[in-house]
Amino acid sequence: MTHRRRRQHAGSGALLRRPAALRASLLLAIVGACLAIASAASAAPGDVVWRDFSQRVAGGHDAYRALVVTPGGNAYVAGSTTPNPGAGLDVLVRKFSPGGKVLWQRTWAYPGRGDGLGSDMARDRRGNVIVAGSSGSSWLLLKYGADGYLEWVRHGRKPYARCELTAVTVDGAGSIYATGVATPAGLARRFFTIKYSPTGAFLWRTTLGSIAGDATGGDIVSGGGDVYVTGVFATGPETRKAAVIKYSSAGKRRWSKFYAAAPGDSARGLAVAYRSGVLVMGVGTAPGEQPDGFVVRYSPAGAEEWVATYAGAYDLGDRFNAMVVDASGRTCVTGSRWTGGADEMITLRFTALGVLEWEHALTSAAGQGSAVCRAGGGAYYSAGGTLGAVTSQDTASGLPGWQQTIAPAGYNGFHPAAVQAAGASAVYVAGWTSPDAGGEAAMLVRYRP
Repeated sequence: MTHRRRRQHAGSGALLRRPAALRASLLLAIVGACLAIASAASAAPGDVVWRDFSQRVAGGHDAYRALVVTPGGNAYVAGSTTPNPGAGLDVLVRKFSPGGKVLWQRTWAYPGRGDGLGSDMARDRRGNVIVAGSSGSSWLLLKYGADGYLEWVRHGRKPYARCELTAVTVDGAGSIYATGVATPAGLARRFFTIKYSPTGAFLWRTTLGSIAGDATGGDIVSGGGDVYVTGVFATGPETRKAAVIKYSSAGKRRWSKFYAAAPGDSARGLAVAYRSGVLVMGVGTAPGEQPDGFVVRYSPAGAEEWVATYAGAYDLGDRFNAMVVDASGRTCVTGSRWTGGADEMITLRFTALGVLEWEHALTSAAGQGSAVCRAGGGAYYSAGGTLGAVTSQDTASGLPGWQQTIAPAGYNGFHPAAVQAAGASAVYVAGWTSPDAGGEAAMLVRYRP
């Protein structure tokens, strides 16, 4: 059953007509926001403006897995939380102000269904946020208004034994597409994609199984009126290919493409982006060889236009873990190169034709780059490692503008899961850290660009 609210709209004189206590509260909030802006402006590039830790119970397991930032600097995060000692996980969603205040917090659990997890989130043009993930053995979609009102919940698994969603996207009309995996009882996992209307009406569902084992869900993006899903497709007992599938907005499968750099390659398809064509990023490992990162570009009709692979300076194994594409079609990725003793976090950019333009290695902090974004000012920001390494790269040259690691007292490192920028005014990194007392704590950090 859908519940609708009647919204009230106030004119410019509304503040003066409110009760005195409420006027004072609103004025304090405005003053606090101004002070936060002033504090951020006085910080040097790369400085931490504020950070927030959240562990609801001692020894609990709280973490942020997804992040959405608004142009005004508000930040939405989603993940999981332990609500009570000894309890399972609930889905956790929070909204933060630019100054670091928690504007609202929501948790969701389906009674008796096991752990809940918010894996990904998206924001539509009306400011609503959609969280995709799982609850026990069921897939889960939650839609919240900007004020935290739960608009609707959708979940299920039948006719499958287990379903989960790994990624979600929203098109220009507000329609919601989500992808993940569905596991029939006693059979291999299949790609699973669903579409809902903005009001939560079911529109279609489709699955696609691999020919020789499990399929693993990855990412989803809409573009050109269609939707693209990527993941890993088993083609043999030891071989995997990076898969991309194009569906129409009505759910008709237009084409499927499977990439591996060489016969026998085992590939991982990790991310997909659309910019007048579809780009798929992953990692390929030929038999007896070290892994190499790759990016493949397909035309909207499914023709392979180019492939870019990367073998780093040490040639001991390189991985791509996250990707962002700009308006000109240039692709920036982050990941790692193996030195023989440790991972070095790397950020690279390819031209619109797949030619490597620049690369930067963060040798001062071991670990893999796990997230990358592009800011309104033109710089790229990548994050990763076990010490929360964050670095900015100049758009043209790739030279670092600043780089930071974070190791808060009483906590063991920081594991970034997502990075997003609010124009040229703020950079947010979300993930989790490990308190000395045990468990995990969700962590959100705001940096000055």
